[in-house]
Amino acid sequence: VYAKISIRVSEAIACMGVSSSEIAVNTIPCCCDECDDEYWMEQETKETFQEGKDVNVSDDDQHWQNDEVLADADNSNTTQVLKRMSLDASNFNDIALWRMLDAIFASYQPQQVVDQIMNSHDGVKTDLTAILDEYTKHSLFQALINNIKHRNEYRFSVQKIAINDFNTNPHKYQTVPLWFYDNHEYGIVADLHESDKVCEYETVHPSENDKYARLECDEAFRHKSYPKLPLNTASSVESDKCLLQLLYLSAGNISSATSMYCKTARNQSDHAWLFGGGNSFQRELYSADDDDDHECTLIAFGSFGQQYTSVYSYRDDDDDSSTHDGLYRRVSMQEEKRRKFLSSAQYINDVSYLKRYSVRDGFNRYGAVAYFDGECRVIAIQTYWDNKIWMKPNRDRDEQYVASWRYAKWVWKVSNAISAHLCDWIAKCRLVEINAFVMAAQKKLNVNHPVRRILKPFMFGTVSANSFLLKLLKKHGIYHRAFGFEYNSFCLLMNDAMNAYKFRILKKRFKKLSRLPEKTCPAYHDFKAFWQVIEGFMAKYFEIYYGAAPEEERDDYDLNDDRELKQFYGDIVTTLKIDPKFRFKRFNLVMLITHFICTVTAYNKHLNEAFTFDTVFKAKLFYPRHSYSTPSNCGCAVRATSHADKACESDMTSLTHWMLIVLNSGVKEKNFDLNKYWFYLIPDDKSRANNDQCKRKTISLFRECQQDLENLEMQIKTKNKGRAIPYDCCCVSQLQSSACL
Repeated sequence: VYAKISIRVSEAIACMGVSSSEIAVNTIPCCCDECDDEYWMEQETKETFQEGKDVNVSDDDQHWQNDEVLADADNSNTTQVLKRMSLDASNFNDIALWRMLDAIFASYQPQQVVDQIMNSHDGVKTDLTAILDEYTKHSLFQALINNIKHRNEYRFSVQKIAINDFNTNPHKYQTVPLWFYDNHEYGIVADLHESDKVCEYETVHPSENDKYARLECDEAFRHKSYPKLPLNTASSVESDKCLLQLLYLSAGNISSATSMYCKTARNQSDHAWLFGGGNSFQRELYSADDDDDHECTLIAFGSFGQQYTSVYSYRDDDDDSSTHDGLYRRVSMQEEKRRKFLSSAQYINDVSYLKRYSVRDGFNRYGAVAYFDGECRVIAIQTYWDNKIWMKPNRDRDEQYVASWRYAKWVWKVSNAISAHLCDWIAKCRLVEINAFVMAAQKKLNVNHPVRRILKPFMFGTVSANSFLLKLLKKHGIYHRAFGFEYNSFCLLMNDAMNAYKFRILKKRFKKLSRLPEKTCPAYHDFKAFWQVIEGFMAKYFEIYYGAAPEEERDDYDLNDDRELKQFYGDIVTTLKIDPKFRFKRFNLVMLITHFICTVTAYNKHLNEAFTFDTVFKAKLFYPRHSYSTPSNCGCAVRATSHADKACESDMTSLTHWMLIVLNSGVKEKNFDLNKYWFYLIPDDKSRANNDQCKRKTISLFRECQQDLENLEMQIKTKNKGRAIPYDCCCVSQLQSSACL
């Protein structure tokens, strides 16, 4: 064992610039009595999966067993490399950048994988250098520097939180107008009002250089497809060029610490059930003849597309086939087929509104509707770039039709992803809802106000994150390039999404699917439980600082006398255009703040699932093997091509654009822990007569809430073992506390 590890150490030393004695203590496994059994068990597990030994699984379980164990960047070698990293690279072509990426990659990957990256003829580095346009290269460089800097210098800690937010003079409060929004009086909170010590991300400004005005990234030769991998065969990391590109450009940010779904030795030990062959429900799904299309079911009912799925009922009273005189007209065979199809559809997932927004040359329009039967199996997809309904192919269909069907699925999947990320998260949640809460809290509540203190964990770093986002939305910028819209249409989409915003309590957004069982459609049930915990927490918090809720709201004297709180509530109601009938009272305040907390934590994770490394590895585990490939689950745009089978997944440039969205979303630190990080923000108002008593009760309440959330997570994890695909958006250990980078 020591000899093998010594080889790994010597391979990394050249890139690390340190002596072997400096890192030997971190690379040699512990051999004490307490750790010995655990170490050998991990080694045995790794060897079992790598060598394909018999692990007593049935043939149906092979879907989960085909991929090798990944090397884990969450280790002492990588940590040491990152700590010693000097961020002195100046641009994409600077050899210092590649040395940084090489050193990080070599710190946790075996030599044969490293060699494939370095391959001078067909390696990832060679392809990226030859294919990417200048703007994408420099944007990728800056995104990598941002992430490495963040992880080195700005890892989340209590020292980064500003306890004493400065009081803001409302007459000097500044906002930044949105150039794409037709309400010119509205703006987001200016960056100067950010008080937390957060990593300031930078990006390449396209307006600073005229050559960036030409979108060279759209040129056809830059969209080189990945080599096709054999189906139903074990894949190695070095043979999967797309996975190699993901790992390499993540700069070590894909690990057991960041995702429980990447198949590492540590995750196999900590989350063995994920890699052990699935459950009986999953095996039943994949034993069916039509399992090739089951990823549509998983997206629409078990993942980031659930909010667009609704019950569909076909009524043919609008489709009367008789004439006014009672004589029946002849109904064509095509009409009969259409009726039969519509009557069999029980659910639809509708993102057709995206069809209204024009795209650039070389792309097809977004927008699609997927139809599902009573067992939640996809039966047809309607696409709007060609105005066709593609019925699910049977075994007699020719290859050309099957390729077109896969392309229709790709249009629908990408449309779901960008609808959730662009419209629901960025336009509605970030720029409207979250911005309204931050602005109202900073303008109307003093720094020691109990409501401002309880909101602090959930507003951490939001101001700077929103300001950075605006830079990404600029013309010829990252978002313009990554998504296929013409820029005028992109601006119109953002404007329409903001105007379409209508305040709706979060727990009601999945209610339309409440009749479905948890194992099929988990979001409604998990969000309902998560909401109840947060609502109970806020109700008790108000009791501590405003006394028990009286039977009559007019008797809620302490609350009604709080002028700052009334102004805070009034500002939010006005900005979000909430119906005035929901007047200022305790119940409405609790509901409003509960909604905000659930949005920036659980709903944040839900809407951004399509742009995380988690989703890639989750798909690798649970999507049907016939339809799964790494680039088929990382999509931003719908490329137009005469070869549909080559356009139903991301190519090398498109995958880089997808990664730019992920990297510029920041380092997702899981810091929603009221006990570990946030307890010291408990209000400490010396002028309050019962200040000490309030502090003791609040400390106890924080512990109680955290325990309730952890108990809920245990219940969800147990349920996930029986679900079609795990759903962890309401698991507190997987959540950020705010919408920060």
